[in-house]
Amino acid sequence: MRLFIAINFDNQFINGVKQIYNQLNKSGIKGNYTILSNLHLTLAFLGETNKIDEIKKVIDSVKFAPFKLTFEKLNSFKSAAKNIVYLETKSDNLKALAEDLRNKLKIMSVNFDEKDFKAHITLIRNTTGFLPQELSIKKLSAYVDKINLMYSHRVDGVLTYTKIY
Repeated sequence: MRLFIAINFDNQFINGVKQIYNQLNKSGIKGNYTILSNLHLTLAFLGETNKIDEIKKVIDSVKFAPFKLTFEKLNSFKSAAKNIVYLETKSDNLKALAEDLRNKLKIMSVNFDEKDFKAHITLIRNTTGFLPQELSIKKLSAYVDKINLMYSHRVDGVLTYTKIY
């Protein structure tokens, strides 16, 4: 199973992202917009693994006080294969959560992508057009009180992220 551990968002947050999508469309930004029901912030990408019991134990062992994330900046980057537009956040609580989770995955010998953690929500992949520097967005906030194990798969040809724990 192709798995990752993530923070998911409530409907109010998702509706805020929908408004940002409308702004980006009006600005001429085209590409593969993330399906609203798939919006998440990845804490650890695990890839193909069957260590579900170990992963559940790790998730259960990660303790943190609930905290608020604020997103008020769009950004973009180009990788070798694609252009990405994303929502960016900075949070010491989030960074500590990701670090604790990743350390516990290592202790349980669960492999994950160990590249540096970058706190973001991918909005668009394979973009065409330029992200306007002057494009300001309405500040979005999300309350973080749990993390989830997610399964990445296709349903009727559509990439779908399903919460399994």
